[in-house]
Amino acid sequence: MNTLIKVICWFSGIILGIIFEFILLYMTTFFVATYFFPSLNGSYALGKKIYMLESHGPKEGRIIIFGTSMKGKTCTGGSFLVPAFDNPCEFVIDAEFDDKTIITRTENYKTLERKFYIISKDYCEDTITINDIRANYIQEFADSSEFISCCERNGISLRF
Repeated sequence: MNTLIKVICWFSGIILGIIFEFILLYMTTFFVATYFFPSLNGSYALGKKIYMLESHGPKEGRIIIFGTSMKGKTCTGGSFLVPAFDNPCEFVIDAEFDDKTIITRTENYKTLERKFYIISKDYCEDTITINDIRANYIQEFADSSEFISCCERNGISLRF
């Protein structure tokens, strides 16, 4: 009987140790991803408080937001820039950026319609409002040739 209790205690200790190690591993991985590798959480910094996030809605895709909620270096929320909040069927399929500009290509998963956007980052991120960005710093194009010629006229060398 005494040996059986020792075996049960030993086995319980092993199981509890394994559970503790998994919890510790999960917490360490979450911390490292949140503070050092935000892309593991689906958060990509594009500059000037603009982030591309992996979206998990009725159809998974990417969205571009003005980030207002941060956890470490991971953006966890904000205001929609592309696509507009009222268009849940449209998602970003490509995005490129530099210090001055972000270009994006979106697709509506129901109609397969594509749109192109140019987002200028020529603003002061501490004083800008989301409505100012939407009204003055985002250009939308339904035609790819118009988008390309606007990029050429404005000296935007980014390409998909």
